[in-house]
Amino acid sequence: MHKLRIPVAELELGMHVVELDRPWEETPFLLQGFTLHADADVQAVRQYCRHVWIELSQAYPRVVDPDGGGARKSRAAPQPPSKSWSLLRLFRKAEAGQSGEAPPKPVSRQLKDAAPGHVQASRLVRSLMDEVRLGNAINTTSVRLQVRECVANVLENPDAMMWLAQLKAKDERSASHSLNVCILAAAFGRHLGLGVAELETLGLAALLHDIGKTLLPTPLLHRQAELNAEDEAFLRRHCEFGRQILMNTRGLPDKVIDVAYGHHERLDGGGYPRGLTGEFLTQTVRIVSLVDAFEAMTSNHYYSDAQASDEALDRLRAATGQFDARLVREFAELIGDYPVGSLVELAGGEVALVIVSSRQRPERPRVLVLRDAAGQPCPQRILDLAARPELGIARMLPPGAHGIDVQALVREGLRLKVD
Repeated sequence: MHKLRIPVAELELGMHVVELDRPWEETPFLLQGFTLHADADVQAVRQYCRHVWIELSQAYPRVVDPDGGGARKSRAAPQPPSKSWSLLRLFRKAEAGQSGEAPPKPVSRQLKDAAPGHVQASRLVRSLMDEVRLGNAINTTSVRLQVRECVANVLENPDAMMWLAQLKAKDERSASHSLNVCILAAAFGRHLGLGVAELETLGLAALLHDIGKTLLPTPLLHRQAELNAEDEAFLRRHCEFGRQILMNTRGLPDKVIDVAYGHHERLDGGGYPRGLTGEFLTQTVRIVSLVDAFEAMTSNHYYSDAQASDEALDRLRAATGQFDARLVREFAELIGDYPVGSLVELAGGEVALVIVSSRQRPERPRVLVLRDAAGQPCPQRILDLAARPELGIARMLPPGAHGIDVQALVREGLRLKVD
């Protein structure tokens, strides 16, 4: 990458700023590197800096460093603005000293720290499943190291990891599901007070719980129609296939194998493949089976739309005898009233995204308004519900409501992609 130092007075829309004349932490800019999409962005940079470095690209092929005495040539018109930089600034504003809270580490900083590890973990899970499909052995050392990194991120950046667990790749459903279950299980274990070693074992079991699906035919996994009884029976064999794969893998704890084999068992004996009852199900199996069910309920499938988290929790509570009631209560406490990344409808009919959840007042989060009362796109703005008692939340909305792609907002607006 080639970069050029210019005075801030010469900044123009479309330029990509890659370096400042001061540490990034001394500015309100969320991440290092951003494109100037609006006049307000230019003014914000001019407020904090005297000069910056911009990236030279095809859009600015003939810019000459003013310190070198060259002339500045005409530039291509900047690309149409996206929502990304605006959302970054709004997100930072949402955390700036409202409601008297002073979290030890803002979510924005957590996201900066956690995002690279999440991207790396996503790549590893995809690679792992591809290798197993090809008949290759699991690299236990690599998987363990990745789970250790994931657990460390959950301990260090818990709110960001809960946000990142909402990323659900449509074309890589099995991989994203496994990683999300790993993150949620580790976060749940942290909530329950498990030690680091226990969290790493739990995370490893959660990451590999569906490894048996790699031996199922791809058309069966992606079929956009209701399965017949024969196909459903074959699909359920992924538990047996997972046990076989992990039994032939060196260096894995027995708990990991138990989870792959038993995560569809239920306390009342109504699960599969063996119909075991509660006395035979370990806490690790109980945790992963609960988290697995919740993640599945809050995701889109050909046979059902994603449910809002409160609806999914209600279903878990109503599944009397299937899941550990104590764990369901604890898990509901972890997820909270309005999880970060969830969509809500305000009392006035506007639709908003929860961006910061208050531990002191979980029922009054900070939200980013995305749709007006008529359900139409509107100028984005932050509302701190803790400071606005006249406002309230009418109900939670399922993922994708009103055409809002939360995952796209996270990827684009929070710049989680690491090149």
